[in-house]
Amino acid sequence: MIYKRFRSRNNAIRISIDLTLTTLLCVFITGSVNYLLSTLSDFWESSLPIIPWNWIIVLQIEIFFYSLRQTEMEKEKALYQFKILKNQINPHFLFNSLNILASLAYQDAEKTNLFAKKLSSVYRYLLTTHEQQTVTLEEELAFAESYLYLERIRFENAFHVEIENDCKKNNRLVIPASVQMLVENAIKHNISTKKCPLIIHITINDAMIIVSNNLQLRNSVNQNGTGLQNLQRQYALYNKRIDVAKNEKEFVVKIPFVN
Repeated sequence: MIYKRFRSRNNAIRISIDLTLTTLLCVFITGSVNYLLSTLSDFWESSLPIIPWNWIIVLQIEIFFYSLRQTEMEKEKALYQFKILKNQINPHFLFNSLNILASLAYQDAEKTNLFAKKLSSVYRYLLTTHEQQTVTLEEELAFAESYLYLERIRFENAFHVEIENDCKKNNRLVIPASVQMLVENAIKHNISTKKCPLIIHITINDAMIIVSNNLQLRNSVNQNGTGLQNLQRQYALYNKRIDVAKNEKEFVVKIPFVN
């Protein structure tokens, strides 16, 4: 408006007005920019010393919660190992084993001696590994063989187990007694007779252990799956997943290696 009012006057006045307005505008812009820059500079100068302390505090909090999670994981692993030991060393299992041992003593001294050694091996393994988080595949299979020997003597022709080991590395790691627990679950939940034998297949490759059995379920057994759920939680602590599949004829569990 000012420019329009004075544009008709002489050039000197018009030029003076132009110079004054542009000067004021430049001063205003320059002052505004300098103010903002000085404010930001002061902000960064006051904030920079706080940033390292913030990082330190956040890292300490993260380390604390990480340690807490690790402690909880260790407790859960220890609890699982205790449950394994508690479930295996129980009056029912021991009662059956001692009865078989007593009956064998009158029939076959050599078989009695071998049965006693296998039984001792089973309990020794459970006692020595209950504090271990993992065992090698070789150790687990040796334990499973001892356990299977006892069950073969107990069930005779009503129980068949086939093991196919194609894994090239016996130092692969698994949860202790995991294979045995799956075999025990199959025995616990299924009928096994001479006419309808329980057949278990244990297949091992470089990636996993696969335990499958034919389905002929008992009616009187609680089907809550607690043992399998405990095992799944243990493998979940290692970010591993157990696959379970079931159809009308077969129950299949796939256990990955921990390492």
